Amino acid sequence: MLAALSLHAQSPNLHLGDVDDDGVTTVRDIVLVVEHVKGTTPLDAHHAVLADVTKDGAVNQADVDELIKEVLETRTPENLPLATARFTSPAAGEGDVSVNRETIVHFTVPLAINATLDTTQFSAEFAGHQVLSRVEISSDRKKASLFYLEPLPANSRVKVTFDGSALTDLIGRAFDADADGTAGGVYRMSFDTHTNSGIPATGITGRVVQAAPEGSATAPPGFANTGVPGVTITVDGQEQTLRTTTDAQGYFTLTPCPTGVFFVHIDGRTSPMSAYPDGCYYPVVGKQWEAVPGKADNLAAGTGLVYLPCFCAGTLQPTSQTQATTVAFPQQVLTLNPALAGTTVEVPANAVFSDDGTRGGKIGIAPVPAAACPRPCRPA
Repeated sequence: MLAALSLHAQSPNLHLGDVDDDGVTTVRDIVLVVEHVKGTTPLDAHHAVLADVTKDGAVNQADVDELIKEVLETRTPENLPLATARFTSPAAGEGDVSVNRETIVHFTVPLAINATLDTTQFSAEFAGHQVLSRVEISSDRKKASLFYLEPLPANSRVKVTFDGSALTDLIGRAFDADADGTAGGVYRMSFDTHTNSGIPATGITGRVVQAAPEGSATAPPGFANTGVPGVTITVDGQEQTLRTTTDAQGYFTLTPCPTGVFFVHIDGRTSPMSAYPDGCYYPVVGKQWEAVPGKADNLAAGTGLVYLPCFCAGTLQPTSQTQATTVAFPQQVLTLNPALAGTTVEVPANAVFSDDGTRGGKIGIAPVPAAACPRPCRPA
């Protein structure tokens, strides 16, 4: 294995599908990829890159199918291209982007273990001003996130620059940032943020209700009719001026509000029904809403109903930066919902970030009825 990794670091032309390092694609390569897909014998990170024959960022049955074609000589063999940006979030040219949304670059090949990035290489600017931010590379080295330490300007074009000239990928090759087939270069893209100024005579109305299984300890029968009072609703980027709270039955009106698509945060922690952080509480959720100008009764989320789950005491579990964390429902939830026994979420090591990019934190899961799941947001 060490010899194979050494070969990877030296060879400029790595053959896609050649996961056994013999220089050609054979039935043995197919077997190795099948075993990886089945989870029987996972490939290491280096060879998983070569197994991604379709170059879509995942190793699955589609790669096996392409390998079979290659062995049957019905597919033209390919060399592994230099690592570059696979896609970004927001996408290049995307509009109506939240002013609180981070920018992420996804790579075709993971970065080297010792690769580092800072804001001299990955940055965003508006009108010549570099936005205050911080950079974090994901634990699997497949993406880099630019976390903003100040809100992006609303109704503006933000320009992003990613300079990969000093980077290498997981198998020791130079990075091709501008995807021109040669090492080095700079990737540039831009996106437009949404407008978040309040417009007179324009408003959003709705009701915040509990999203908990009927009959549970946190929701009496008819959960959809149980409003959550004292919930704070704010428009992203205008938190101090465009805000409202729900009344005793969970109803609210947000006016004035922006027109078109805009983003809000619904903070259930402020409700008198919450005992945050030590007891059961309603969390903070982000939503995309839309309002028609001059219409005072646009319905929140398109239906007028906004569902908040209740997190029972003991739900939040600290995540680890060194090993995977298994997150399960607390016993109180399982007692009321025995069908959820065994349901878990696996959080990779060092995979949790706060809004500003700080690593670490807690994660929990709560049961939500199917009828209360998020739906597309459109004006009524």
